[in-house]
Amino acid sequence: MKYHEGNIVLLKNGKTVYIVSVDEVAQKYLVTDAESTDTNAKAQYIKESSIQLLVT
Repeated sequence: MKYHEGNIVLLKNGKTVYIVSVDEVAQKYLVTDAESTDTNAKAQYIKESSIQLLVT
């Protein structure tokens, strides 16, 4: 997998997300919204093809 836990990435839909964990078996990333101030922000799984570029 190209990205790692702790990376912040920009998605193709314009959202900036923080990678919480990497699921090597399913080839997906568990991410949360990096722009949200909500401490209970929902996490979601995304595929690598949804990522446009690495922010940090």
